Amino acid sequence: MGPIKSLGGLPQEPKKVEKAENKLRATSEKAYQQGRISGEKVTRQDRAEISSTAREMLNIKELAEKYRAEGSNTSVLSREEMEMIREKVAEGHYNSEQVADDLVNRLVGLPNFVRTSGE
Repeated sequence: MGPIKSLGGLPQEPKKVEKAENKLRATSEKAYQQGRISGEKVTRQDRAEISSTAREMLNIKELAEKYRAEGSNTSVLSREEMEMIREKVAEGHYNSEQVADDLVNRLVGLPNFVRTSGE
């Protein structure tokens, strides 16, 4: 059986360890002299910038979550209600002037309704 060359991936040769430590000290000293480190601690300021595209995507995500939450508060029509609506469409009920007026009045009353200059 031969000699053990390393334990746990660490170099066993003292010269290699000493050389690595000296290199680290020299690098640290050079950085200290250049003002990149203060004393023995490295001072660093991390900074992150968010692109306009990322901000826009975040806004879209927030809007989608808002609308999804609002949508979960709506009721689902039953089969009977859907069949009644289909019959009214087939009879032409929704083609009347009264239904169109009611629809316009409801749309104008919505909080997000925007009036244009052509009114």
